[in-house]
Amino acid sequence: MKVNKVLTQKSSVLSLFETSASLNPKKTALIFEGNKISFSELEARSSQIANYLKLRRISTNVPICFCFNQSD
Repeated sequence: MKVNKVLTQKSSVLSLFETSASLNPKKTALIFEGNKISFSELEARSSQIANYLKLRRISTNVPICFCFNQSD
């Protein structure tokens, strides 16, 4: 997807992603090794991770590391 938009200092990756997800929920957000994930699927997965981190009381601006099985 090609986007022509002037970004401001207040723009964040999160706000841009949320806008794209709401405007294009069924469009492909990521392709990796032939596997496609739509914006709505990616948003759902990222929300699950965010909720998990909140439950564990991980605060903002703290580096975290993820390790996933290849089947995930």
